[in-house]
Amino acid sequence: MDVAVIITLFNGAKWIRQTLESVFSQEHPPVEVVVVDDGSEDGSPEIVRSFPGVTLLRNSGKGENSACEFGFRHTNAPLVAFLDHDDIWHPSHLRILSSILEQNPQCPAAFSSCLFFNSDDSLVFPSPKLNAVPFDPWRDFPKNKIPTNSSVVIRRDALNEMGGWPAKFSGYGDAYTWFRLSVAQPLIENRSTTIGYRQHESSLNIDLRSRKALIYFNEALAASEDAFAHRLAKYPKDSDRLKRRLAVLTPMSDILKATINSDYQLLKESALAFEASLAGESTAFIKSMLNMLFWFLSPSLNIETLARKTDYFKILIQHWPKDASNSREALMDYNLGNRIIWNSWNYLSTQPWQISRWTLFTDVVYLRLLWYWNRFTISIARD
Repeated sequence: MDVAVIITLFNGAKWIRQTLESVFSQEHPPVEVVVVDDGSEDGSPEIVRSFPGVTLLRNSGKGENSACEFGFRHTNAPLVAFLDHDDIWHPSHLRILSSILEQNPQCPAAFSSCLFFNSDDSLVFPSPKLNAVPFDPWRDFPKNKIPTNSSVVIRRDALNEMGGWPAKFSGYGDAYTWFRLSVAQPLIENRSTTIGYRQHESSLNIDLRSRKALIYFNEALAASEDAFAHRLAKYPKDSDRLKRRLAVLTPMSDILKATINSDYQLLKESALAFEASLAGESTAFIKSMLNMLFWFLSPSLNIETLARKTDYFKILIQHWPKDASNSREALMDYNLGNRIIWNSWNYLSTQPWQISRWTLFTDVVYLRLLWYWNRFTISIARD
């Protein structure tokens, strides 16, 4: 099946050449390649112009979601693949996903697994294979488990049916799209890695979470509410379960606000509300919501490093109410797995003469012992 590739570009001179080379190395070549520039000032449009067969469009200052929609309206192929200007495809990416969609005409979209890599890393893909399984984003609602739109190939008719790529949810249009596309039919996941998802400080989602995490989270909340309304119209029997899960996002927004503003009274109140909203949910779901919360928090609080994460977690545990026992246990379990002990030991062993590194290590060991004690007391209480 013919595929149109739409690449969104903003100041991507460092990476756009490698990205385009990965597109033109496809075993199933696209019939259209459109790059939508959002107002770059670094010379990246000139690099794009050096590639024959690429259409360069300008959609200045309107954001990535608008660029996706603009590019979609300027292409015609029955399948559409979006690609960020800093990501890379394995040569088999379009071949495998287009063949999956050809073999499954009822499926609105298919996607592959991602390989996360830093800008300085050399990217080596494992050997790709066909390993297609159904994937229903609503199983994990409201958490999005497709990390980048660079991994997905979509039927044009399915995207047209939902009104095109949504420009109204800044920074969260991709997750909204996966929920909307799967309202009636699940997607298909190919459990093989064919996308290199580049991680760097100037990426859009890190920038959004660094500068306006709360606004970004509330966009996610609004997008989830809108997608839920569409799902409800199709499957009213899902109403109670999805409504309960949607309600979890409101206290999470308050926890985010309390953390950013160091408002520990609000943190206690919103933690209790978070606990109440999770009644009847599995530990796995609670951890997935904590994972979502920390994903939004990390860049704005600079808690990517082990030392900062440990300091922040000490504060969080100090103010997380013991009455919120299920979420408190999941919070400790999520943050204090065996890996943090190993990481802190490695951190100490590189410079054992540094007092600050010993302090961090003892803090981690203390928190780990506290985690064991917490699990022990909960076990006794339940017995």
